Amino acid sequence: MNKKLYKLMNWPEIEGIIYADEPHPENILGAQIIGNQTLIQAFLPMADQVSVLVGTDEKEYPMECMDEDGFYAVLIPGKIKEEYLFRMKSSGKDGEKKQTVTFADPYVFDVSLSGAEVQKWNAGTHYHTYRLMGAHITQINGTKGILFRVWAPEALRVSVVGTFNNYDGRVHPMIFDETTGIFSLFIPGLSVGTTYQYEIRKKGGMIILKADPYAEKLINEEDRYQISVVSEADDYSWKAEALPTFAKEAEPLLVYELDLQNLLKKEVRGKGAEAAFTETVEWVKAMGYTHVSIGNVLAENTAQTAVHEPLAFYALNADFTSQTELKLLVDLFHQAGIYVIIDYAAACFCHAKELLEHFDGSCLYEHMDERQGYHHGFGVSLFHYGRPQVTDFLISSVVRLVEQFRADGIRFCDTSFLLYLDYGKHDGEWLPNMYGGTENLEGIEFLKHSISILKKKFPNLMLITDEFSGWRNMTQPLDQEGFGFDWKWNYAYTNELLRYLAVNPVNRSNYHQELTMSYLYRYLERFMLSVSKDYMQKSECSLEQLYGQDNEKLMLSQKKMIYAYSMVHPGSKYFMQLFDHTYDEFVRDCNALYLTHPALWHFDEEDNFEWINSISANECVLVFMRKSKEETLLVTVNFANCAWENHKIGVPFDGKYREIFSTDNRKYLGDGQCNTRILKSKKDECDMRENSIRVTMAPLSVSVLTYVPYTEKELEQMRLKEQERLKKQEEARKKKEKLKKEKAKIRASLKEELAKKIAKAEEEIAMVSEYKKGKGKKE
Repeated sequence: MNKKLYKLMNWPEIEGIIYADEPHPENILGAQIIGNQTLIQAFLPMADQVSVLVGTDEKEYPMECMDEDGFYAVLIPGKIKEEYLFRMKSSGKDGEKKQTVTFADPYVFDVSLSGAEVQKWNAGTHYHTYRLMGAHITQINGTKGILFRVWAPEALRVSVVGTFNNYDGRVHPMIFDETTGIFSLFIPGLSVGTTYQYEIRKKGGMIILKADPYAEKLINEEDRYQISVVSEADDYSWKAEALPTFAKEAEPLLVYELDLQNLLKKEVRGKGAEAAFTETVEWVKAMGYTHVSIGNVLAENTAQTAVHEPLAFYALNADFTSQTELKLLVDLFHQAGIYVIIDYAAACFCHAKELLEHFDGSCLYEHMDERQGYHHGFGVSLFHYGRPQVTDFLISSVVRLVEQFRADGIRFCDTSFLLYLDYGKHDGEWLPNMYGGTENLEGIEFLKHSISILKKKFPNLMLITDEFSGWRNMTQPLDQEGFGFDWKWNYAYTNELLRYLAVNPVNRSNYHQELTMSYLYRYLERFMLSVSKDYMQKSECSLEQLYGQDNEKLMLSQKKMIYAYSMVHPGSKYFMQLFDHTYDEFVRDCNALYLTHPALWHFDEEDNFEWINSISANECVLVFMRKSKEETLLVTVNFANCAWENHKIGVPFDGKYREIFSTDNRKYLGDGQCNTRILKSKKDECDMRENSIRVTMAPLSVSVLTYVPYTEKELEQMRLKEQERLKKQEEARKKKEKLKKEKAKIRASLKEELAKKIAKAEEEIAMVSEYKKGKGKKE
């Protein structure tokens, strides 16, 4: 052993490398200038021989194994800092031929962050940490490799491990930055597809393996998403330009909930991803949907139904073969002119030891107190929104969805978990805030901060919340004490409707308020009616719990009614797939009804809705108007399982009413109990209206009629008819009057004649009486 070399080496710190508990390997490994010489040290336990190649001519200097565990060193004349390589010879596996590899020393590359990056990281205002953290193919000083960065401020040591170093945590210990709590390392020669994990030594000495929180791809191994994968280069060539700004005040919003799990099935994609995606996009376009919502884009535990349980916040759903597939899907929708909304859950994360939980041995992403950091009801961990790095981690994840995948909208899932400390918890499972309340002050601040940043960076981005606790002002602007969302899912509407339909129609009259309640609060928020898979799972009732679920025809009628009724109810629309393709014509026509009639979607006037009849609980009937400046629609909804024929309803105007849609149309496999003829109003009071019509209401049906005012020609004809009617009426009156006079005259004549006859009779009676008196005297 070279004694001079031995004395130059810092053996206590070298032992820290050998026993893998040194947080600053850069102080030992790499090149150190000592006078006019350079000490180069490396820990390569898999090596049999190691040499240093210096300069362009690659002059070779054999390294000496200074420790049997594999610590090598060499003292080279001259000052050499970066211009060298390692040449390592090692035995192959299972007695194979020896291998020789040449590679750059990871510890000669500067991986420190700039002052600006440090400042933004510590303040939690970076918003693009997905570019900073994780594993990225990069080039430093002309050398290609992967730059790894991970936040683990409480760890004693972090190493990158993988098949490239036999999962030996001693080989690639990362460099720690005390100012940020970030461990970094650039490993030359690694490429796309490299699998890796972080080996972390916790305080106390225990070693754990963790997946990269910023990994763009994870591998599920033994039902655990633990292996991180370096993603492919971002080289997708977009074909569609950015879609125009969606004018929420003046455009109908009709969202289709894409079943991503079915779309990504291997048998569906057997003909090729692009062909399968194109087929879906063409169907969505043909049905008339303006937007599509894609859930489970990021890796998520889909077995959990009560709450979204993310496994990762940067890694895509494992069913995607690559990022290119998601970009292709979004691009195809954009080419078809369809906006894309991506679901995002920031309320909690999977309670799994190989992921974020107790990441560096401490409660890094969650609260230390279990009452704040864990939800027993759903078995998930809760974020610590008071840490700037945690909120930046989450905000950056959303920013990436918009920037890298061109999302037009983001739906924030399970927002109620962010707003309340006690949401879904029992007594003793939560702590009140500093004021003694249940509001999650840090979660509220995070949510508002996120919205403000997203609105600033992407002014055209649509932001939706599915908050279902009833928190007010979710869609009010931030400067008006709101949260700044564009739309809020109307959970109450869905829940009330399903709860009503779960009751036997015979008894529904007792639950009529379930139908009318949603109309009382319809303008408190900018509501989006959501008949979604998410709500079907979380609602008190589901489609499978509706009355008559064993009766196929009854269930079909109720599904058609739900779909059509949601179309005519105030609010934007969000639908899961309720029907198979047999009923595509119904879906297409129902969507077209909504899209082509501004009275159904124009939101800027509160008087675009008016009740006709909301009190017919016994008949289970609702009748109302939807109005715009251009049109008036009359809507009848029959929730009873029986028909109402010749049913009298009040109408707002005298005129004609033509049925333009009915769920009972035979072409939708209904019974055809429709109003096929134009209905003309009559001056016959009903529902506090002067005019009324009589309609047919099929069982469990929705019917839409449009008001058609009379034309000038029709009005002239009506005037002529009215004049003719009045003329005939006058003639009849005169005739009647004349007849009356004649009758009076006849009556008077008869009366006079009768009076004469009576007088004559009385006279004769008097004469007879006198005669009898005179005869009596003579006798």
